[in-house]
Amino acid sequence: MNTVNKNHGIALITVLSLLVFVAVLLYGLAGLTSVVQSDIAKKNDIILARTYANAAIFDAESGAVARIRTFESSQFPIPTNMTNESRISVRNRYFTNNCINNQGMAGFTKGLCSAESADNGYSMPLLRLGTDVVRACTSGSIGTVISGQNALPLIDDRTSRFSFTYETGDATICHQPNYIIELINTNFNIVVNGISVSGARLYRVTAKAFGRNGNTQAIAQAYFYAGRNNNTGVVAVSLLNSQLLK
Repeated sequence: MNTVNKNHGIALITVLSLLVFVAVLLYGLAGLTSVVQSDIAKKNDIILARTYANAAIFDAESGAVARIRTFESSQFPIPTNMTNESRISVRNRYFTNNCINNQGMAGFTKGLCSAESADNGYSMPLLRLGTDVVRACTSGSIGTVISGQNALPLIDDRTSRFSFTYETGDATICHQPNYIIELINTNFNIVVNGISVSGARLYRVTAKAFGRNGNTQAIAQAYFYAGRNNNTGVVAVSLLNSQLLK
């Protein structure tokens, strides 16, 4: 009888031990699953932010490419009919240190920024912050990159005061992408596939986009050269190169 009770006791201990082991295993698997799901969500959010940053630049209908084409059509006639001094005058008129102008050109009262110069400490606009900057997303981080520069926001703050806004139509992201355009060179020359292109304009576009989480941010940048065909007068905007900065 004692032997039977002893065996029952051993079996009970074994079962309880097995149940504890299974419980610990299930708890560990649940935690691992949670970590994996969180990691996947973060990666998907990064992909989303990068997709929208690139869309803000390359969307031919409402992105930076469309803005450049519109600006070129309005301000630059066929290159041979315009001196470089006149082109520089156009750049100085519209592309300002604070990315704001009141020249009356519809849709271009902000977002056109002067490039690096002695006036702004040879720093890119996206590296400068406004002193009254308001974070675009409540969980988004903001920090100065270059000390002493406080003329412009980090593309851009919640008010979108200094940059173009790209409307994605996605209400799930914490803030719509912003981008700025700089006119780097008014007399850009390049050889493409053996064909010489002269007298073009070189633009740099920098866009910032968020994911659904404000801490998920992407910054993309691209260089375009633009000009009119001397025969047809059609404006062509061509990509020189592009990269993800963040």
